[in-house]
Amino acid sequence: MQPSVLCSAMFDISHWRPLALGGHASAQGVPSAGRWPFQAARIGIGAISLYFAVTFGIDACQVLASPYYGLQDHGWSELLRGVSRLAGLQPDLVPCLAGSLGAAEIVVAVLFTAELVQRCRARWGADADHAAFEVGAALVVALAVIGFLPAIAHGASAGLPSLNFSLALVAIALERWDAGLAARCRGRVRRSFVAPLQLKELKS
Repeated sequence: MQPSVLCSAMFDISHWRPLALGGHASAQGVPSAGRWPFQAARIGIGAISLYFAVTFGIDACQVLASPYYGLQDHGWSELLRGVSRLAGLQPDLVPCLAGSLGAAEIVVAVLFTAELVQRCRARWGADADHAAFEVGAALVVALAVIGFLPAIAHGASAGLPSLNFSLALVAIALERWDAGLAARCRGRVRRSFVAPLQLKELKS
C-alpha cells in the first residue's frame, strides 16, 4: 500500500487532550489556526463564572450579614418594595423576601464556584460536569428578571441586573457554542480513527 494512503488512513489522536479551562472536548488535533475559538469560548466562560462567583458571593454576604437584610441600602430597599408590591406581598414580608433573594445569591455563587472547580479538574483530565453552570446561569437570569419587573411596572431602580442578565446570556451562548464545537471534534475523531486490527489489515 502507498505510504501516503496508509498515513491518510491513520489519524493520530494521541495529541487530543482537554483544553485549558476544561471544556467539553479537546482540540489538540485541530490546526493551530482553528484552535482559537475553543480557547476564546472557554476563557470567556471561565471569566464570567469567576465574576458571578465573586459578585454574587459579596452581595449575598452583605445582605445576609446585615440585621436588616440590607434594607438600609436605598436602591436595594426600593427594589424589594417594588417586587413586593408587584407580587402582592404585605410590607412586613419584605425582610423575608430580602433574605430569600440573599440565599438565592449564595446559591449562585456556590454553583459558579463549583463550575470553576470542575473546569480546573477537567484541565488535568478529569471528567467535567457543567450542570452547575447551567443551573447557575438560569438563576442569574431569573434574578435579573425579578430586578427588571419593578422597573417596568413601577419605575423602581433595578441596579445592575441588566449587566448580569447580559453576561448570563453571553455565557449560555458560549457554552452551547463550545458544546457544538466539541461534538464536531468528537465526530471527526470517530470518522478518522482506525482500529488496530483494521490498521494491521491495511499494512498487510
